[in-house]
Amino acid sequence: MLLKKLVIENFGCFPGIHEITFSPTLTLIIGDNGDGKTTIFEALSALLQHQGNEQKNLFISRFSKKAERELQDGDSKEMSLELFFEHKGQEFQLKKSCVFSRQNGVLSVPDTILHTALVERDSGERVDWDASKLIERIFDTSLRQFCLFKGESELDAISKAGAFGELLKTLSDIASFDDFKKYVDELSTTAGKRLKGEERKCKKNSAEIGKIHANRDEAKKKLKYLDEEITSTQINHEAYESLYNRLKANQDVFQALDELNKQREETVEKLDRLQVSTTSINPNISLLDDLWILKGFSPVFEEFRKKADYWNSEKRAARVEAKAKEEAKEEAMKEAKESVLSILTPDESALENLIKAERCEVCGRDAKKGTEAYQHMCDRLKELKKALEGREKEPSISKQLFCSKHTEEINAIYNSLTGETQRELNVNMDRVDKRMKKLIAERKELEQETVTLADIEGEIKNLFIRNSLNESVQSILKMQETLFDAYGQANRLEGILEQLNKRKEKVIAEIEGYDKELSSLTKDDPNVEFLRRVYEILSDIQRAFVEGREANADQLIARLEKKSNEYLSKLSAHDFYGFIKLIRNKTPNNEDEVIVELQDNLGGIITNPNGAQKTSECLAILFAIAELRQKKNDDLYPLIFDAPTSSFSSGRESNFYEIVTNFNKQCLILTKDLLTVDGSPDLERIKKLTCSVLRIQKKPDFIPGDLATIESEIKVIRA
Repeated sequence: MLLKKLVIENFGCFPGIHEITFSPTLTLIIGDNGDGKTTIFEALSALLQHQGNEQKNLFISRFSKKAERELQDGDSKEMSLELFFEHKGQEFQLKKSCVFSRQNGVLSVPDTILHTALVERDSGERVDWDASKLIERIFDTSLRQFCLFKGESELDAISKAGAFGELLKTLSDIASFDDFKKYVDELSTTAGKRLKGEERKCKKNSAEIGKIHANRDEAKKKLKYLDEEITSTQINHEAYESLYNRLKANQDVFQALDELNKQREETVEKLDRLQVSTTSINPNISLLDDLWILKGFSPVFEEFRKKADYWNSEKRAARVEAKAKEEAKEEAMKEAKESVLSILTPDESALENLIKAERCEVCGRDAKKGTEAYQHMCDRLKELKKALEGREKEPSISKQLFCSKHTEEINAIYNSLTGETQRELNVNMDRVDKRMKKLIAERKELEQETVTLADIEGEIKNLFIRNSLNESVQSILKMQETLFDAYGQANRLEGILEQLNKRKEKVIAEIEGYDKELSSLTKDDPNVEFLRRVYEILSDIQRAFVEGREANADQLIARLEKKSNEYLSKLSAHDFYGFIKLIRNKTPNNEDEVIVELQDNLGGIITNPNGAQKTSECLAILFAIAELRQKKNDDLYPLIFDAPTSSFSSGRESNFYEIVTNFNKQCLILTKDLLTVDGSPDLERIKKLTCSVLRIQKKPDFIPGDLATIESEIKVIRA
């Protein structure tokens, strides 16, 4: 089966018609998250799977949201997928489609899906085929599970329940052995009944023969019971032994995980405590409720104190200066009087008043104008004025300083903010400082512990990836608890098996003894001897078919193991890779299964291969299966992978692509590798490849969150 072309119409993020042409070897389809890689994978899966209700509903739900929005009232649009491929020289076409319409503003969802197939005959004529029958004939269930893979987790297909049994039927001859054995079993059963009937017909020793047959039948029942018990015990023993070996092999992982989990729990507990502590006080609310706002006013208080001290000082200085000036004035007046005039001479103002009143108050007599006494007062006034000439004239009225009570009010405010009040404020401010320092420290610690928790969880995740563990942390830790229990159960069952096998040996010896007795008692009867010989031959043929079936299955395992290691060596040419060991096993339902081990060159089991090693191991087995199927049935089939190498480094991925190209097998790989940091194709790396490379990308005019605006386009980078 060789894929040639896929046509997508109005499916997912591909409104309109889009085509993808496949290379006969490797086709790389690169795109970022959300560009449509998974849509292409889903399209191929939808075409190559049987149509059940689940698949039908899934297919209908993928109608393009953009096409739906553009669908006008009264119009219809088809959603379809078409795959063109070649199989054993014939051209085929598979199509899956349905029609959507809109009536009165309501979208009409189709009830049916058309799944059609066309095959081109040698004449060029195309004829209709039943699509389901065509898929089952060309791409049956046993093949499909080794062809389509979404993510690295699905690559270990051979270990899935029932997968190896289907593979045995497809790639080996055990189905023929099973059919032959079934036929021989029927013949052997018939021969056994005939033999038993003839033996009972012997008249001679008939009573003894009947007794031996009864004992033999009872022994056969015991043997059947013991076989069932042994099989059941073996399955349980292997399960416990496998569990013990696995647990023991992962003991270091358990211990590391246990330590990391303890650190994680301690960190989570610390984070919870810090979260409560850092949110218990809201500084914004505390600004007013707890007067934290006063913390910012300390410089204002200090400036207020300085201003109050300044104005108090200024007031005292002004008062001292005013008093000094008043005293100096009085002294000057006194000196002037004493040096020029009589002590009894009034001052200038008093003399002017006496002259105006025409009376001398010194002697107590009238001094009328024109008299000698009047003239005497006028002369004394002239002398006084002359004596006072040249002296500084003092203002008659002094300006009053600090006449308001503002300074006292300032002092009262200052005093109210000192003393006990100031001490209380200081205590509160000190508390704010301490609490804020603690809050800042706790917030910083909270950030650090958040980073620590992320680091621990990252280490746990990496531990799981390195050791290919898919279980939860708690289930892994519980496994550790069952380690010793598994060891004890395995030992106990081993002892039971030993006892059962010893009992089985005794019963087999007992049956053989009965057979010898019967042979001795009926040796003279030719019919009995003939039937006994037939029965023995058929029993030998039964064993031969069982042994042949086992040998055939073992041969397939050997070939698959050899081929797998050849591919593994190529896939890991630049890295340590180990050796793949395939071990056959039986399930509790007696079905075939295979256990895959990665071993070193000394045969030691690599219990915890890293992600890249595990992926390389799975890919090697898948390529080996594809080659063995091609040799068995002369039939190629494609391998389709969506993000199969997430654990690979970029350099290893590039090597992987070139190696796969040279395998000469058709592969389709959808990946976000080969993109640069800004999302553009890494053309330097692409130039070094020889495979076909396509780019899918969302058109830039989409609106985030609005699926109806998303449209992806497909471009060929390298044909």
